[in-house]
Amino acid sequence: MIPTFDLLLPVVLALLAAVLFAFGNQCSRIALRFTDSQTAALFQIGVSTALYWLIAPFYLEISFWNSPVLPLLAAIGLIRPLLSANLGMAGTRILGPTIPSTLAATAPLFGLALGVVLLAE
Repeated sequence: MIPTFDLLLPVVLALLAAVLFAFGNQCSRIALRFTDSQTAALFQIGVSTALYWLIAPFYLEISFWNSPVLPLLAAIGLIRPLLSANLGMAGTRILGPTIPSTLAATAPLFGLALGVVLLAE
């Protein structure tokens, strides 16, 4: 059986995401030689936010702005990146990129546990 493009695309995208994640952690480690973790996190969040705002008009529909859950998502969007980026940069500065990356890879386990406990999934 020869794999088709539809079967290979998700695998290729997942591998690309993993490579880019690793590359980002290595770049963060290099950047932390020249600045502190708070400044690096602020720059990282700022650039990501700017890029998302630039591509948002092409992917978001106007009706999405009328969603009743928008304030909750906005609050999560402000708090989670702030905390995770600062903690991630501090971990990379102190421990190097390998250990924080390995620990960050356990995030799906926490998501699963919270889904079972809080949402009874």
